[in-house]
Amino acid sequence: MSAPIIAGYNFTLSVEGQREFAGTVRSVRSRRIAFGVATLVAALLVGGGLHFDSPAMMWSGVAVVVVEGMVYFALKKVRERCKPAPPHLYRCITHNPGVSGWCLNKPWAQGCRSGKEVVKPRQEQFKRTILSHYVEADLAAIQESGTAFPDTFLREAIPSHEFCQNPVGIGEAESTIEADTLVGWNKEKFTLLGKGTITYRPLVGQTKDRNVSLSSQFVLLRDKETGKNVIFISAHIDGFHLVDAERGATGSGKPTTETGDGQLSEIIHYLKQAADKYDVDQVIIGMDANCDPSLGPSRFDILRRAGYVVSSTPPNTKGTFWDGGLRRPITMDYIACWARGDTPTVITHNSPDELTYENPEGIGDHTAICVAIYSGALF
Repeated sequence: MSAPIIAGYNFTLSVEGQREFAGTVRSVRSRRIAFGVATLVAALLVGGGLHFDSPAMMWSGVAVVVVEGMVYFALKKVRERCKPAPPHLYRCITHNPGVSGWCLNKPWAQGCRSGKEVVKPRQEQFKRTILSHYVEADLAAIQESGTAFPDTFLREAIPSHEFCQNPVGIGEAESTIEADTLVGWNKEKFTLLGKGTITYRPLVGQTKDRNVSLSSQFVLLRDKETGKNVIFISAHIDGFHLVDAERGATGSGKPTTETGDGQLSEIIHYLKQAADKYDVDQVIIGMDANCDPSLGPSRFDILRRAGYVVSSTPPNTKGTFWDGGLRRPITMDYIACWARGDTPTVITHNSPDELTYENPEGIGDHTAICVAIYSGALF
């Protein structure tokens, strides 16, 4: 079933100007062909009875140079048009550090009695353990950013990047819209063209401790180097009882896979419309999918049917999330990419905060995912 979605698609756009692309290297082959044509012309002229000391020969020499230049530049233009674009790289990170309460058992949080007390220690731990990976990323997505990792803190910690967090407030049925998703981008690489928020409310199976809406914060960016438009979105998809799903158990009133599938379908549908309307070349989603392909394959089928390439399980194969009820750690954090007229290559790297959920020095209950996204001719 489709989850009700209230969307703030309030783009403020300034999409103008011509796209500029880097020039290509001159072709040696074109130069050789042009030289061969010019030599043939010279041989014909000399063979036709012209003398080297005659005025006609002088003009024929000029003609040879002109012919060579015309042939060379014509061939060069043809080769430039046929030559595939060079591979272009975006380094991306997606991370759900989790709510403050999950961190109270960490050594650096000893003595903290509440979520408010642990905010500053979490921020210091962030700077020590994972900050450098955010700095290196061209695009960064956070879920459950909350009060510990707001855009104000991240701007100060990473001056090279700009950040945008979803607005907070009160939604329908008194559902609280809290700071949930956040996106960041390298200011030297991208220009902001527009932004918006997709908010889901109310959550299915809403209870006293589940009355906070999830959201997807997104931005429309222009790559300063290529001139291409890119949508980058941080998506927090509604989960379900993973332990029950792993055991094949069901129950009335419990969140189901269909809830999050409906949310993801709505997101994909909107992104397709936005990509067409705003001449978008690439869409990148950093998400907490709240399931893995074995527990919720339909969620990943939605992405693949829409033409998205989804990041793989990280090389450490130990997953990105675990709780005491699960039989094994699972990977529920992913980066997916769609590119117009192309199939991008998504390469998953080892998680930078190695096994956050069981590492006493980690900052949260998820392990971050880092990927390299290549578009164009990689091989």
